Amino acid sequence: MKKVLKGLSIFLITFFMVGAVVTKLDKGTDEPLPWGQNTTTITINA
Repeated sequence: MKKVLKGLSIFLITFFMVGAVVTKLDKGTDEPLPWGQNTTTITINA
């Protein structure tokens, strides 16, 4: 059961991180992302 919870928490963290990136891109790229545009593209494509 603990393995399931750990996997679920990792999934949720990843989900929220992706959501934050998508939201940031949706608002437009007026302000540059801290880690640069390339990383974001790779993250979405992966």
